[in-house]
Amino acid sequence: RAAPILGIIFTLLLGEIAHAQCELQRIFAADGLTGDQFGDAVAISGALAVVGASRHDLLGNASGAAYVFVAVFDEGSGTWRWGQGARLFAAEGAAGDLFGLAVAIEADSPDGAYVVVGAPNDDHDAGVDAGSVYVFRRQPDGKGWVWVEEETLRAGDAAAGDLYGQAV
Repeated sequence: RAAPILGIIFTLLLGEIAHAQCELQRIFAADGLTGDQFGDAVAISGALAVVGASRHDLLGNASGAAYVFVAVFDEGSGTWRWGQGARLFAAEGAAGDLFGLAVAIEADSPDGAYVVVGAPNDDHDAGVDAGSVYVFRRQPDGKGWVWVEEETLRAGDAAAGDLYGQAV
């Protein structure tokens, strides 16, 4: 299949990532398609970035996904390049959740790296479109790193139409 025309992020980081500059680069989801809304939300912390694609259809129409990218130093060129590290989705995700409409990342917390992803149209016991926020933590798996869904956050007074998770 052809590479998607939409849903490509161009980056130019003038700040330091491990004391080096990252050149301009096209970043896209390896499984991305036009219409996924890749780039709905973007967050960067240290050498990690997370990109939301709220209309990705992995678990149903517009269930959504988020992609973690890692900046890796290329010895040959002497530059830093972003590479896709993981695709995240809610274990209980469903069509229409818009998972990835809002994202945040923290690469350097004392407990490790965390990604937070909003799914404002998630339906649950509180009602339709009450919304949820999902917390993922990076953990070693013996061969590298994996992102594990640690917690689902919902408002204590959640109600239908709250859209909790439209910002994180």
